[in-house]
Amino acid sequence: WHDIHIVSSLTTDKNWFQQTVNYLNIDDNLAEWIRDRSKTIEQFDLTYQLFDLNQSNTQEKTNIQTNQLKKTEYNHRDLTE
Repeated sequence: WHDIHIVSSLTTDKNWFQQTVNYLNIDDNLAEWIRDRSKTIEQFDLTYQLFDLNQSNTQEKTNIQTNQLKKTEYNHRDLTE
């Protein structure tokens, strides 16, 4: 039983990449999948944000709302399709 278990785990270990590619539905287009996943919306953590006490309350709220969501994009130049 122990030998059978070792052989099946080795086979599973060899196929982990293909299984992951299939599970994530990447298939043949890895570069496109990475580009799609690299476009994220970064939210700022307001827990430790500094506030200007000299600014009015309305101005401060407007600044928070405009700065709260920031689009980031990552393109790796060395990736080829």
